[in-house]
Amino acid sequence: SIRSVLLGPPGAGKGTQALNLKEQFGVCHLSTGDMLREIAKQDSPLGQRVARTLKAGELVTDSLVIEIIEANLQSDECRLGFMLDGFPRNLTQAAKLDEYLEKQWYQRRVRACPRLL
Repeated sequence: SIRSVLLGPPGAGKGTQALNLKEQFGVCHLSTGDMLREIAKQDSPLGQRVARTLKAGELVTDSLVIEIIEANLQSDECRLGFMLDGFPRNLTQAAKLDEYLEKQWYQRRVRACPRLL
């Protein structure tokens, strides 16, 4: 299982490398930019809110980005691992990612070995 964060400035090749690794290891590639642009295309309250935020050149709130990442990490596509591209962008997001992963690790341990914990 791969759990990685791809770091680098825009245009550094994170997405290109992620596609290679995704193909090789069968893990998901979660690009916050790609996900937000896709959500902004949807005709839903969330899509409209994200579209307005992006159009204004503002940052989407940490809580919304974290919610989107967590929902995607729970998908079947990410069960073998993941690569995060554009997340976390700050200490708040990094701390929330750490909390989420620790919680997921503990829940998997309890399901696998309930009498050991």
